[in-house]
Amino acid sequence: LEKYYGGLKIGDYVAYDEGTHSYTPDASKGAGLSGTKDNETGRYVITTGEITTSTNNLGWRVLGVNDSAELELISDNPTTTSLYLANDEGYLNGEAILNEMCDSLYGKGNLAKSARSLDINDLSKIVDNIPSEPYTNNGRLFQYRCSENGTYVESRSSSDNGSTWSAYSKPPYGVSQSFRLPGEEVLFDVNNPGESQPMGSSFYDYAQVITSSVNDMFIYSSSGSPITYYLATKYIYAEQAGVSYGFQCILESGPFTGNIANGHGGREGTVSKNTIYSTYVGCYSLSYRVRPVVTIKSGITVTKNTTDHDGSTLAKACTISE
Repeated sequence: LEKYYGGLKIGDYVAYDEGTHSYTPDASKGAGLSGTKDNETGRYVITTGEITTSTNNLGWRVLGVNDSAELELISDNPTTTSLYLANDEGYLNGEAILNEMCDSLYGKGNLAKSARSLDINDLSKIVDNIPSEPYTNNGRLFQYRCSENGTYVESRSSSDNGSTWSAYSKPPYGVSQSFRLPGEEVLFDVNNPGESQPMGSSFYDYAQVITSSVNDMFIYSSSGSPITYYLATKYIYAEQAGVSYGFQCILESGPFTGNIANGHGGREGTVSKNTIYSTYVGCYSLSYRVRPVVTIKSGITVTKNTTDHDGSTLAKACTISE
């Protein structure tokens, strides 16, 4: 950052004009503004609508530079409107939708090249206790089946990448009679015996973003309140009951109580797992705000001085120009 934009530092406020734009989430892809569960199908019926933004309603701060040495800005606050994601489609398309929404609303402003959603990689570059690689549960694998004359899905596990396996047994909870991966047909059920491939996990565990002068911009809004928002980062978690699929999020919840069921609860600034589909329950829905990241065109000039544009507050934001 210093090499390309001397004097700027992470967290400095920048006067970026994102303009006024609109975006309508695609309900057929599992996205909208709200929804209700259809108890007969187990799926969510999604209601969508137009999301609009107005100039300077979020505020912008320096996130860093990308691999092309282009300046990247993060919104000071998440979007006012929450994005609703549900069903298999919400999981399969969610990352693309988050990025598309951010680009449509915030990537068309003055001097912008594009925009996307904040993801776990952005945090891991700055926050020391967020790893750069996902946790795989120490290579532990799970396998699922319905046996001949079986009455439920059984599971077995291996703690050593599949070298040795436990015996198949009834899961301790979440007992189901079929097994289906998101976006696919039922793989097997009690009437059609079968067995899954060994399945592992990939997620970022319940790490709390450590409070610091820089990290606070990931945890708190400009008013100082803790915030909750999506990260454009999926997770997979395999366990005895089945496999859960969802999104990593930053949660505002507190205080920490030890166990955090299904990614909910915990300390403010907690990186959580939030389920949108599981093989043993089915579909869930999520509704959180979004944190856009704007990439500024190359070749711009940043004005920062010690008086009226020192970047310390939104009122004293640094300016950008061609």
